[in-house]
Amino acid sequence: FVERVLPMLSKHIERAGAEMDTKKKGAKEAELALRLYYLACGEAVKRLSHPPDEAKGSPASSRELDSLGAYVGPAQWLYAAHELRAPQATAAWGAWYVSRLCRADGWRLVACVGASRAEDFRLAVPGLPPVRFPAWCLACRGKEAVLAFRGSTSPQDWAINSECDEVAICHENAPSDWSAHGGMVRAARAILYDCGAASAVAKLRANGFRVRCIGHSLGAGVAALATTLLNLDDPSHPQVTASLYAVPACASPALAEALKETVEAAILRDDVVPRLSEKHCARLAREVVADDAHYREAFAKDRAAYTRYCNTLGKKEGMVHASEEPPTPPPPVQKVEPVRLLSDDDVRPLVPPGRLVFCQGRDGVFEAQSADYTLEPLQAVQVTPRAVDDHSLDAIAFSLRAVKARRGSSPIVKPAPLAPAKVDEKWVPCSVCGSDVTWTSSVRGSDTARAYSTHHCRACGQVVCAFCAPAADSVAADALGETLTLPDKRVTLPSRGCLGPVRVCRPCHFRAYDL
Repeated sequence: FVERVLPMLSKHIERAGAEMDTKKKGAKEAELALRLYYLACGEAVKRLSHPPDEAKGSPASSRELDSLGAYVGPAQWLYAAHELRAPQATAAWGAWYVSRLCRADGWRLVACVGASRAEDFRLAVPGLPPVRFPAWCLACRGKEAVLAFRGSTSPQDWAINSECDEVAICHENAPSDWSAHGGMVRAARAILYDCGAASAVAKLRANGFRVRCIGHSLGAGVAALATTLLNLDDPSHPQVTASLYAVPACASPALAEALKETVEAAILRDDVVPRLSEKHCARLAREVVADDAHYREAFAKDRAAYTRYCNTLGKKEGMVHASEEPPTPPPPVQKVEPVRLLSDDDVRPLVPPGRLVFCQGRDGVFEAQSADYTLEPLQAVQVTPRAVDDHSLDAIAFSLRAVKARRGSSPIVKPAPLAPAKVDEKWVPCSVCGSDVTWTSSVRGSDTARAYSTHHCRACGQVVCAFCAPAADSVAADALGETLTLPDKRVTLPSRGCLGPVRVCRPCHFRAYDL
């Protein structure tokens, strides 16, 4: 999350004249990351006190789910080849391994560029500056062809992401209000016209092939824009379509609307990449600046709590830890100069293009709805621990499978509602051991620590601590800087429609056979 958000967020905060406490390079970014952490903790406390309602919309159709589920494999071919290590990390080995993966599913590889690690710094069209592009491949099966693009795996790919200037889709058939992410437009043009992919696709379309562009993350953005250019080049043949996963905010609203006919994309819950536009980063910068007082107070409390923890190292403690916080001296009041941050009207938005299948849910129980870029949950960066994990192609694939399986058979038992973590403004202790949930943490007693130490058993729904519902958590040990890893006691709950392993308390784990 920090790697994706910090560069854009820093730019908006600096542009507004707001300053961090530290000025040194590196320390400034570290402080901004810390401010994001406390902003996330504040949001987590609000969700624990008042759980938000899930976004409602029309359910995604089985056709949409099947179409996206069918092309998860081709989206992963180039990722798998990139995992080859020396001495197999060469162009020949990379293309060979992609061809083997294609053959295993009945495809025949036609072209492959940049699959191996050895080619990471060669994927560029010479020029001043050079035009970078991600790895890509073209494969055929029957009368179907796929043009697959790889997501961000190298510094070259990150350089494409950082070229976020908005440029027009310069084509004689393109409307004037079609614009997109500059780095991705240039990458799509380099692959199609400099590498020759467009001429190969044109021959396939002339021979009756149905062509589909595939991609994840950066590859999804390039695939969406390649689909646009290919259809503009030759509108006489059946349109090129696209199946995308975790597509970034890369198109103007007008282009995003036009691509609904040809592009479909899967987005999972809190994934940061589809939300990572200049507009949303400007909004997040306003939240960071407005959260200054909370950040200073929470940081002072946690620093005092960590000092108390250090003083207990090597000493015996009581069996049950109270939830009352010892008094902490308030942080010094600092005069904050008013700053002017960019408003939503100051920034032209880029949005995720096409028809969107938005997957949401918790604990392996998912549902999917059909939507577009105007969906409410996509209107702000979600500062949560899942913001990066939900970007994983494996996580997206699992959510699609979970939705399909859940629709195929109704759960026998309705999932238990989650018990409130705060009652009358007081934090609820663990239902198993009766301790404050932070008793295994090195930072005990603060709201910030409780926000990330409060868990729920997904079988009974009660509040539990990490020790009483272990899921391979790291907890504080009896030495400074050391941690202990708890066992992983997660289980699946098929009777509740939960297909993935989820956190349960030890008593429920003991009777997991009946769950």
